[in-house]
Amino acid sequence: MAKSGHTAHAWSLLVGYERPTHSKSLESARSCESCHPRATHPNNSIRVNRHYDDDRRNTERKTTLIMRLAGRNFGRQDSLGLNWHASGNVRYRADDPQNLNINWVEATLPDGSRRVYEDAREKVKERNSAVESDAIKTMDCTTCHNRVGHPFPNPNDFVDAALANGTLSRDLPFIKKHMNALLEQDFATDEEARTLVQQAADDYLEAYPDLQVKGIADLREYLIEGQDRVVDLKVRSRFLEADDITWKSFPDHTGHKDGPGCFRCHNGRLQTAEGTPIPVNCGTCHSIPLVTTRDRIPSYVTDILDTRRPSSHRDPAFMAKHMDVVEEFCADCHGVIKFGQDDKSTCSNSACHSGDWRYLDFDALRMTEASPLLDINGNNDEEVSGGE
Repeated sequence: MAKSGHTAHAWSLLVGYERPTHSKSLESARSCESCHPRATHPNNSIRVNRHYDDDRRNTERKTTLIMRLAGRNFGRQDSLGLNWHASGNVRYRADDPQNLNINWVEATLPDGSRRVYEDAREKVKERNSAVESDAIKTMDCTTCHNRVGHPFPNPNDFVDAALANGTLSRDLPFIKKHMNALLEQDFATDEEARTLVQQAADDYLEAYPDLQVKGIADLREYLIEGQDRVVDLKVRSRFLEADDITWKSFPDHTGHKDGPGCFRCHNGRLQTAEGTPIPVNCGTCHSIPLVTTRDRIPSYVTDILDTRRPSSHRDPAFMAKHMDVVEEFCADCHGVIKFGQDDKSTCSNSACHSGDWRYLDFDALRMTEASPLLDINGNNDEEVSGGE
């Protein structure tokens, strides 16, 4: 039956289709779950992302996150964790094929209670109260993991990956900046791409005529080989670049780096009739990101790793309000209270303060009333310990 359904629209894909193309018969994640059941995540996991600055040293910055697949309590209390999103208990309505603009969410909690969140700015309550059943979708794995098997990554990620795995040496000054400039170049054919790669290598060697790097005998050959591997991303995806279609046309909903991702729902605008938003706290899905240029974990992180959160932190809109409720006693847990981006204290976290949060509506969040945040099992967080 599935194959016949795919065949039904195969002809239209050959002779004419919208851009971007959207499958009309491959919308369920159930086939994935035959090998990847949700129950296979009993523990939280640690994720380390490596990024490199475009400075002379290509400075490496590691962002470490504890992903709360099993919940925020580290096994001390039953918790459904992140995978609860795909339990079938969350329904949503989007007004576009890529599910980027979600304006209605219904969540059924384990205790049977039901919460409906609607866009507070669009005032769509009356319209959504009579939404047709075929316009509502049930959240599953592919609602967020939409690029599994068909990735269209940001080219900058390939440069970071090449620096991380040694394909490109970090001893080459400004190589990150050089590679980004190369990837910004346009080309129409593979031959043009090869010409750009060779010219970029020549320009780099002209800028650093006396450069010698340990372990690299032929620097020009090394540059061309490394550049080839990274530029191959654009070579392989070049056919997409028609009518302004690029990797940006296929946003990855996992995370929130290059697209709204999690912020499609956790954006501050989706609120209950009483004004309670879907939680917009960084610690709901992962720990506060730890950014380091070395592998040593600073004491300001370990000191609060397993402490109880105060009541103010349990407001689901706390992330938008925290700078307005700072008191002297905050230093008891967080050390020096000085906002910035130098990663020397909790309040100077560059992952938080240098990010682009254009998908969050901070004004809508600040208008909400403080309320206790219930964990995913319906328990009041006053009784739940476990820090960031």
